[in-house]
Amino acid sequence: MSIYPNPAANNITLVLNTDETFKEATVELFDISGRKISSEKIAKKLVNIDVSPLVNGMYYITIENNGEKYMDKFIVTK
Repeated sequence: MSIYPNPAANNITLVLNTDETFKEATVELFDISGRKISSEKIAKKLVNIDVSPLVNGMYYITIENNGEKYMDKFIVTK
């Protein structure tokens, strides 16, 4: 999984670098304390996510696809 730009101010682009069968995945955002901020279903390997409502700080993003879970972090700076 790739996230750019990182750090971000308004949007992040999420690229799933996988050869696995991809039908629909769940994307979840968490703050640094582990509180879930959002959850959505995606159906493609390239997704833009609006992070403009988030305050400055570090966040975690998880992707679950076909029972596999991936996690990465990104930073919001404005």
